[in-house]
Amino acid sequence: MKCKKCGAEIPDGNLYCEKCGEEITIVPLFEPELETQIVESLHRISDEVSEQTASLQYENRRKKYHYLRLVILMVLISLIIGVLALIYLINSSLYQLNRANSYIIEGDYEEAINHFEQALAKEPDNYIDIYMYMIDCYEKLGYDGQYEEYLLRVISSPDKTETQEFIAYSKLIQLYREGNSFQTINILLKNCNSDKIKEQFKNYLVTVPVFHYEEGVYNEIIPLKITSTEGYSIYYTLDGSEPTKESLKYTEPIFLDNGFYEFRAVCMNDYGVYSDIITKKYEIIFADK
Repeated sequence: MKCKKCGAEIPDGNLYCEKCGEEITIVPLFEPELETQIVESLHRISDEVSEQTASLQYENRRKKYHYLRLVILMVLISLIIGVLALIYLINSSLYQLNRANSYIIEGDYEEAINHFEQALAKEPDNYIDIYMYMIDCYEKLGYDGQYEEYLLRVISSPDKTETQEFIAYSKLIQLYREGNSFQTINILLKNCNSDKIKEQFKNYLVTVPVFHYEEGVYNEIIPLKITSTEGYSIYYTLDGSEPTKESLKYTEPIFLDNGFYEFRAVCMNDYGVYSDIITKKYEIIFADK
């Protein structure tokens, strides 16, 4: 080895130049193959680290994606449940009844009736109560044809309560009275099965006259007495025609003598309403002496 300073030959093993005294710097030998291996190892390590980093990043992204999908799915399910619940609520009879009540408070009876009809379609078993609500609304609107129809529905229903029946009859009679339809009231009451209602509105009920002799054949003169249960006027005919207030008026017992008699009689109340016609036949035959 030569000295870098003076160029003198330095024997192997010496650490300085014998000629100039320059210290020798020992540079270790480095093999190219070893360097290549080191570089390759470093690249491999770097690649492995990159792959692991990329894998971790992918796994994190995948987890975040799945979590986001789960969140979106839960939100969609909640929205669907909410929409279905809203649809069910809107289509329920309770909702329709509540809406109808709100419109009644606002004074919009037509819209209230519309919601009552929808509730009626969804809950037919509760129809009587809904009928009563609708009747109140129609009453506020001024007694149109639907008002009378629903009152008649209540009266004819087998599910009505005694109170509902009484209210329906009261409203119907008031409606007919305002229209001077007293004959209709009489027919209505005659078809009523409630003695309580008949007693309450007996002034509008006209029953047939009462004959105090059974019809038939008699061998003696009979004093025929005819009365009205309600104390109304009685009119009768003997010629087979229909009795009216222009016919004979009963005032006292009629003495039936020898002969055949066919009575047709009615009662008439203070409103000009006639009862049904009642027919009675009598034959008086005196025995030969």
